[in-house]
Amino acid sequence: MFHLFVVSVVVSLTSEAINAFFPLFLQSLGATVMEVGLILTASGLVSTTMMVPSGFLADRYGKKTIIVLSLILSASAFLCSIVRSWVEIVPIAVLFTTASAIFIPARTAVIADQTDHKNRAMVYGLMNISWPVGGIIGPILAGFLADRYGWNEVFYFVTAFSIASLFPAFKLKEPKTPSIEGEAERITTYGVSSREVNRVIAVHTAITLLNGIARGVISPIVPFYLTDKLQLNKTELGLFLSLSYGISVIVTQPLSGLLANRVGSKELLILGSLLSPVAMAVFPLFDGFLPLFVVYMLQFAFWSVSWPTSITLLVGAVPPSKRGFASAVRTTGFRLGFYAGPMIGAYLWESVSPASPFYGAAFFLALAVPFTFIVKKP
Repeated sequence: MFHLFVVSVVVSLTSEAINAFFPLFLQSLGATVMEVGLILTASGLVSTTMMVPSGFLADRYGKKTIIVLSLILSASAFLCSIVRSWVEIVPIAVLFTTASAIFIPARTAVIADQTDHKNRAMVYGLMNISWPVGGIIGPILAGFLADRYGWNEVFYFVTAFSIASLFPAFKLKEPKTPSIEGEAERITTYGVSSREVNRVIAVHTAITLLNGIARGVISPIVPFYLTDKLQLNKTELGLFLSLSYGISVIVTQPLSGLLANRVGSKELLILGSLLSPVAMAVFPLFDGFLPLFVVYMLQFAFWSVSWPTSITLLVGAVPPSKRGFASAVRTTGFRLGFYAGPMIGAYLWESVSPASPFYGAAFFLALAVPFTFIVKKP
């Protein structure tokens, strides 16, 4: 697990290093705000279509193979240093976003295959600490390099880390695939039919789709909202977003694993789903940096507490040979929602009020709550 944790930190670090400043880089190449949006949406949607096939391939040819492939694709970042116009960046953006898209289902399946139902939620929680670790370090280093040396050094830095992460990736142990007879026995023992497996995947995908829409609604709005309401500069805005995300995830991930073992994964999933829309809806009611920071951190914490519990419930309820596919479908649902959400958020911002996107996001989070009650326990 140590090698997978290291690889996860690098994937988070390189992804966030690029994502945080990619719009500004595209703007430096002459792209308008609309063209930046089109590039990000197009590359995101194309990479999302690769998630389900990657899940099939991970189940068939091995999770380790897909993880190594994702790191090789991530190393394509250096190609950004040779482009001369924003049009040329499109295929490179597709390659880079595909890297993280295919990594997540394979990573999820590896953890599931190397844990059991007793410690799975705890391990997922601990492993998820890798996201904020990389997510905080990446943008800070990338910002320093961009200011001090220029854009090219950012891409060289990302490529170097991606290549270096191949060493721990090659040391990953490929989980043994259960035999057909053994899997058939497990399915018979737990009463899991193909129809039931599809139902389990559908319920989890519905939850992540609605959560994805909610996150997508506020994702482009929060910077505008905070800048207008608090008159924050870029440094203050960066601190607000990085620390609220980092603190909430670092605290909730190991804690959620402990709580899941005590109160149950499904019960914790329901609790987080009930509290998340409340925190989202009350966010616009507060003023001042500290109150808004605390409420924003809490709404993120209530959502992120469901990460290890949700995936634990999913992989525990499907056969081992379907875990890569199930994880890919679930994550695809989130990404589709996340890329649809910004259009809703922009419409609410311009047509209703600056606070309305948060109420809209709370509405979609609330829609996900009924699905949590019908989630199947392993």
